Amino acid sequence: MAGKYDLGGYVEVQDRIREFYERFPEGSLRCKQWTVREFNGQAFVVYEALAYRSPDDKLPGEGKAWEPFPGKTSFTRNSELMNAETSAWGRAIAALGIATNRSVASAEEVANRVAEREEPLEEREAIEPEQVEGLLVLLEMGDFKPADLKMAMVGFAPSVVPEKFSKGWVKKAIAQMTNSEAEKLQKWMQEQLDSKAEVAA
Repeated sequence: MAGKYDLGGYVEVQDRIREFYERFPEGSLRCKQWTVREFNGQAFVVYEALAYRSPDDKLPGEGKAWEPFPGKTSFTRNSELMNAETSAWGRAIAALGIATNRSVASAEEVANRVAEREEPLEEREAIEPEQVEGLLVLLEMGDFKPADLKMAMVGFAPSVVPEKFSKGWVKKAIAQMTNSEAEKLQKWMQEQLDSKAEVAA
């Protein structure tokens, strides 16, 4: 259960909102836009929020959140837009330096992602060691841009993508993937390598 995960280092969005209005009584939280986008076969609700400190604030805090659609857990299913909105509000407020503690991610965001990672084992077929080795070989060969690799991972296996990125995060994420997720990532990696080879030729 997500409740077993220590969320002590994260601030809840409601606390950020409360502090925001305490500091800026004339402030407001608004939706810049929201859309449904598809990336590598996975649909996402994308919500962009703005945190205005005053009615004439020309540099509001901006926050964007991507929520898988349909939601992958009972916490997010059928409330994808609301979850994306809450996360985006929290990030917009955090962009102003309010109640970030040690992370821009809110407690709600982390709880949702942890819940996805902690699906029952029977619903997540563990990756085979051979697949891990194959992906690591392609990783070394490809010299992929971090931003491209991150977006690919979010599209194929959002539940294994960490909130905070540290050295070696890709290898750790690969080890948590399922067979089907690994196959999709492997296909994407191979297509990128083939494309580079065609350009070089």
